[in-house]
Amino acid sequence: MKTALAIRLGLLLPLVAALWLAAARAEDGAPDPAAWQEVISGQIEAFRQGHDAVALFYAGALFRRAYSDPAAFVESIRVSGYAAIIDSVAHSFGGFELISEDAVLQIVTFDGGDLHSYRALYQLDLEDQGWRVQGVMLREIPGVHI
Repeated sequence: MKTALAIRLGLLLPLVAALWLAAARAEDGAPDPAAWQEVISGQIEAFRQGHDAVALFYAGALFRRAYSDPAAFVESIRVSGYAAIIDSVAHSFGGFELISEDAVLQIVTFDGGDLHSYRALYQLDLEDQGWRVQGVMLREIPGVHI
């Protein structure tokens, strides 16, 4: 089950290096980011409220095929080092970069329930059902935040 997550993370690594060094900016004529940001926020809120099936609904097809049990999906996310997202108390959006017409990278900053802040790079693809989360890279921002 962790394999699907590991595969997606491996695919993101080449893209992370470029985006992590500079804030991604939307190009002129780019689509409104509200569509994929609503998906990200929807999944984050579902994690926070314990709505496992909704959290899985916002995940990409690869995850939905790999996890028939939504609780197992959320537990896999938690034990894979992403508890900071599940336990976060607030989030905000940073820059984004369109990879193609149907793929985007979006930076999200989290205020953790542990008084630490985190930055994540989300990859979303446009699937038949709309934008869906394909993978996330997360890192802690050094220091304690209040």
